[in-house]
Amino acid sequence: MSIRRYEERQRASRYTMKLICWNINGLQSKNLRLRTLAVCDVINTEHPEVVFLQEVIRQTFLMLKKECPHYTVLQASDKDYFTAILLRKSCVTVEEHVVHPFPTSVMARKLQTVKCIVNNVQCYLMTSHLESMDSHDEERKKQLLVALQAMENVDKDRAVIFGGDLNIRDKEITDVGGLPDNILDLWEITGSRPEHQYTWDYWQGQLNHVKVAKETRFRFDRIYLRRNARPSLIPTNFKMVGLEKLSSCHDFASDHWGIMVTFAIRRR
Repeated sequence: MSIRRYEERQRASRYTMKLICWNINGLQSKNLRLRTLAVCDVINTEHPEVVFLQEVIRQTFLMLKKECPHYTVLQASDKDYFTAILLRKSCVTVEEHVVHPFPTSVMARKLQTVKCIVNNVQCYLMTSHLESMDSHDEERKKQLLVALQAMENVDKDRAVIFGGDLNIRDKEITDVGGLPDNILDLWEITGSRPEHQYTWDYWQGQLNHVKVAKETRFRFDRIYLRRNARPSLIPTNFKMVGLEKLSSCHDFASDHWGIMVTFAIRRR
């Protein structure tokens, strides 16, 4: 990249913010190194300020730190598999990093939070990998309610973003009474485009290696925004990443599509 183009992108990035959210399938050992390198390539190409990752393992955590040197990589654990938050060093100031275990989780799931400033916007960032599988729906709903309450409890001057592999079904959202009025589902608020709806999708050939019904399509991965009192982040675009098979191994980077959201930053 030329110096001029780099400087232009840096100036533009002061007034926008990108966030990628992705379950990177670290528990699947097949082509793990090549797939993780592909994730790193997406991050380094798209240059988001913030990245939420789920299903990270120690091997892939070390790769992320090495291959994404412009990012601070914060982990929720150092055991088994866990979430991680990547923050671009040049434009994010970290104030606090806290991990909250869900006390009744049987899968050691946690809520990872970062209090920070992104491009001069005060933010509170949250990610999680909520309890998996149909049979754990009650625990998953409990975890979702904890996260939503945490979003509402944050200082009203901060923009709050919560995203991850929530494993949630629309019925479960209804079961917990729906989203609070001040929390926005970013897929919905950016137009509910059907081509960017399902992040775990047999129809697209993504799950051909998994024994699931051919009609299987879920919007497991979601991102929510609680605007601050004087809204600073305006969601302008929502799309998926990781949609193409890798030439290196003829596999997708993950069994989930990643989500990338772009925000305009409202200057005071």
